[in-house]
Amino acid sequence: MADPVVDPQPADNPNDWKTGLPDDIRGDPSLEAIKDLPALAKSYIHAQRLVGMDKIPLPAKDATPEAWNEFYSKLGKPEAPDKYELPEVKYPEWYPKDEKLTEEFRGKAHELHLLPGQVKGLFEWFSVKQVGMLEAAKELADQDADKHHDTVLQEIKQEWGKDADTRLKRVQALVGLVGGKDLAEYLAMNQGGRRLGDHPGLIRFLDKLAADYPEHKLVMGDVGGAGLGGKAAALREIARINADTKHPAWNDGPGHKEAVAEMTRLSAIAYAK
Repeated sequence: MADPVVDPQPADNPNDWKTGLPDDIRGDPSLEAIKDLPALAKSYIHAQRLVGMDKIPLPAKDATPEAWNEFYSKLGKPEAPDKYELPEVKYPEWYPKDEKLTEEFRGKAHELHLLPGQVKGLFEWFSVKQVGMLEAAKELADQDADKHHDTVLQEIKQEWGKDADTRLKRVQALVGLVGGKDLAEYLAMNQGGRRLGDHPGLIRFLDKLAADYPEHKLVMGDVGGAGLGGKAAALREIARINADTKHPAWNDGPGHKEAVAEMTRLSAIAYAK
């Protein structure tokens, strides 16, 4: 009698650590990447470390804007743009801080779901670059203004001849007497590489006014600043007088006219070119 035919059974692979696992989990795809028991142990330890930690699932590619906003909020995005804390930027004194632009930056950052650390770093980087560009642009404008000033001054001196210095001092004294500090600062403003006061027509006009002005009211000091330490000393003295509300220059009474004349003389020195 012939022996019954029995289907051969595959021999277990002694190197396959999954051999001893139950049939219902042995073929699970998640185990394919684990090559041996040490790798399984490491995977388990790592999984245990994650237990209890906050896990934020990534939204699907077709997730709604609300879902993405919720996702970034869990990562730390503030609830409103004004909650972003921005570093203080030291802008040049002559450049007014643009609060509106700063608020627009906050709004755009919030719209793009940026996190606080990203916003702070980006704002600081951009501000440093911006200040550098502003200062470089002002330096170039000042250089252009200086060149233009020299050209205008040369033109006026050639036109007025030997009386040029006296007439220019008289013009400066008139500006100081009639307009004071405010007018002097206005004429010194740089507009596109040109100071407002460096216009030949304006200088000629002021010269005519000064010629008709009573000479005893025009106090013309040495524009170079001899005996006063130059422009810096004159500016310090003007600042001291401006800060003293009891100074005769600001109060009618004894010494008022003399104080006004002194301020005129100081202005001519301080704001001379």
